[in-house]
Amino acid sequence: MPQAFQLQQKPRQSQSPSGEAQHVEPLLDLQTPCSPLRQHIDPEALPRPDYFESLDALHLWYQMHYGDALNDDLEQCSNHTGPPSPSSSSFALTGPKLVVCHDFQGGYNENPRQQGYSLEHLHLVDTFIYFSHKRVSIPPVGWLTAAARTGTKVLGTLIFEWSESVPDMARLLRGPERKAMPLRGEPCFSPQYAVELVELALQRGFSGYLVNIEVALDLGFSCSGEAWPAWVGEHARIVEMHRNAERLRGWLHYLREEGTRRFVEAGRDANEWEVMWYDSVVYPHGQLAWQDALNEHNVSFFQASHTFFTNYTWAKPPQPLPPGQLIDPNDENPQILQLRGYGLTGPEDGGHHPQLLLSAAMVDSLDRPREHVFVGIDVFGRNCWGGLKAWKSLDMIGPHRREQDGLGLSVALFAPGWTWEEESAGLTLESSQASQKRKWSDWWHIDSSVWIGLPSTPAPGQFRITLSPDDVKPLQSYFNWSNLSLDRSRRRASKNGFYTNFSFGSGTKWFDGGELVHDWSRGTDPSSGFTDTGVCMPKPDLLYAAAHDDPSTAGTPESRQESRSWTFDHARVWSGTASLQVTMIWEDHDALNTARQVPVSLCSAVLEDCGGNLEDAESNEWQYTIVYDGETRLQPHVAIAETSNQAGGIHIRDDGATYRDLPNGWTAATVSFEIVHSDSSQALECPTLSLGFTASVQPRTSPQTRIGALQVSRQPVSTDNEALSINNRPASDLSDAATSNEQTKRLQASVLDWTTSRISTSSMYYNVWVQKMDRPESRVWLGTSTREATRYEFCLPDHLALPPQLAQEMETDLEYIVTSLDILHPRIVARARVTLI
Repeated sequence: MPQAFQLQQKPRQSQSPSGEAQHVEPLLDLQTPCSPLRQHIDPEALPRPDYFESLDALHLWYQMHYGDALNDDLEQCSNHTGPPSPSSSSFALTGPKLVVCHDFQGGYNENPRQQGYSLEHLHLVDTFIYFSHKRVSIPPVGWLTAAARTGTKVLGTLIFEWSESVPDMARLLRGPERKAMPLRGEPCFSPQYAVELVELALQRGFSGYLVNIEVALDLGFSCSGEAWPAWVGEHARIVEMHRNAERLRGWLHYLREEGTRRFVEAGRDANEWEVMWYDSVVYPHGQLAWQDALNEHNVSFFQASHTFFTNYTWAKPPQPLPPGQLIDPNDENPQILQLRGYGLTGPEDGGHHPQLLLSAAMVDSLDRPREHVFVGIDVFGRNCWGGLKAWKSLDMIGPHRREQDGLGLSVALFAPGWTWEEESAGLTLESSQASQKRKWSDWWHIDSSVWIGLPSTPAPGQFRITLSPDDVKPLQSYFNWSNLSLDRSRRRASKNGFYTNFSFGSGTKWFDGGELVHDWSRGTDPSSGFTDTGVCMPKPDLLYAAAHDDPSTAGTPESRQESRSWTFDHARVWSGTASLQVTMIWEDHDALNTARQVPVSLCSAVLEDCGGNLEDAESNEWQYTIVYDGETRLQPHVAIAETSNQAGGIHIRDDGATYRDLPNGWTAATVSFEIVHSDSSQALECPTLSLGFTASVQPRTSPQTRIGALQVSRQPVSTDNEALSINNRPASDLSDAATSNEQTKRLQASVLDWTTSRISTSSMYYNVWVQKMDRPESRVWLGTSTREATRYEFCLPDHLALPPQLAQEMETDLEYIVTSLDILHPRIVARARVTLI
């Protein structure tokens, strides 16, 4: 959670002349930045690990939650064959998809107390794989909640690599308590760990696993995981490797089908469960041999899974070259000649890459969708086009091409954190550039160029490295509108509405109601800030997409006269870390000086099970609100999106928009509407709304407006602002010894949790404050409810020193309050007395 770390003090530390606490490093040291805090400060909480280093650790977790009962009877491999069952193959076929496998700095070691890397473009990502080199990687709550807002599926990772993983690989197949497998007879496997992995995914809220086996299946005598006796011959080892390959294939099939069954049993959609196989071990030999394609050596593992992730060196030249360099100027090999032209993309330059053709032909032979094969691209450019030239790999795959011209294969992007890790963006910098310290804004310039492009040319010298729109072809141009596919819409759908304030998952300032409530940059450390993916909000995806529409319309007279540009403003913000600044231009080259209504599309919102019966007022009465600050009045606009499969419409109330002045110079514009089905007796299932606004623009002007937040919510049935009670559970603190002799008043380390009334459940997260009793002007922001298991929980992991303006207050005069993000009816949803030490 973004948390007010500056409230923390070391004992006997002096204060600045202004009386404010000096910034110090907090005393809490967690396993990883995304670690849930409760288990560290609440001795009664069950362990909630960030990852598992071994299968033994996974099994211990399972036993603590579910007891000693095992599902360890051996399963015959012959009983687990065939393609996915109909229920588990019902993936909506919408064309090529984008997977992001986010290996970051060799592990997720971003600092939550500094402004760092965050993935701000989840609206383009169909599936996000939380990847690390732990045995089982568990996606943290923050990543899951951010992905849910954009309908992005999230997978964990099961990985075995290097020789140290051989004992665990053997244990996966034989089970936690069996010492060896039957030496003869039909190959079989233990399903126990598959069951445990499914339970883990259900409990933690993610949708499956990337299975990455990067070790040969030479697992010892009878899958014992121990070294072979010296007297065993090579032939016996080869036979056993074949049996292990068959065991692994059967186990993978079981994981796929059992996960589907359990997800359906738990009330989840069958197509939410996904098992993805990484191109590594081959069948039936059990050797570690990357194939760079779907072919006869690995197709059996694809048949046992849902999707397939090819190794990323499919475009490699005959001889390895340095990262990102695929062309040897002295090599006349036909493949190299094609690569010089960025080719293998169509008949005009030699045809598609043979590995891509092979993958497409193989998946066709199985009567499986081509989009279930994801072609790997390493953004670090190891034997493929990566970095700023990753578009060359994308052009070769062609996910953007129409069906008759493209192969229809999907894309798996590996390690997009390159934009943060590679500070020079893969370029040779001038000495003046190299000597500059990179700022966050420099990274954002590179990262947004790679993902969404730059709508206008930045001013020279504005960034450490200045790119132009021609320097890179953005991912947006390959996966436009993917966020509106039916399967993603169902994942995004909410019965409570939609909200975004465009916040980034990192920052140096935090705003609430247009007021700056915390500023990390005032400390002595210039890198101070926060990184928390849980506050990452949907960005204006439809505005992004509009900038990359069909270029054939770019030269029309109307498009030459009407234009828009946008940027994010981190200085004037309504809520969170950012607002969207839009500039609208209407160039009227005629003599008429007539204002034009300029439409701007912003976000898409998906609502769940909207009533179409006009008599059911509570189910279909909604309101759409924009918070803005600008030079012209905005008219909110809401409609059924053109890409929606729903047959229905929007009925706007006759009284039009209402306007309300908000604090700090912001304005709220609201329209009320009903969602009406063509048959009013039916309900709309997951209708997709297009949210935007129109503004009156005079010719030859360029008015600017900031959009602070958008909200679609049900019409309130009551304005009752009665707050519920917070359950305040004092907890132990890791720094007790350091503070035992201190006289400073401190907040007791605590777990705060609460419930909310029905009318306030649409809030995406909650702000937590401490204040004088019933004195909101004394309010001090503590943090957000974004890193714990639910959005109704907040942990104070240390005894935080009271800020100077509250330091003289008695315990009975202080209270915690929790506030929602509602725009029109901001609420104190819960409150409790403070405990001091």
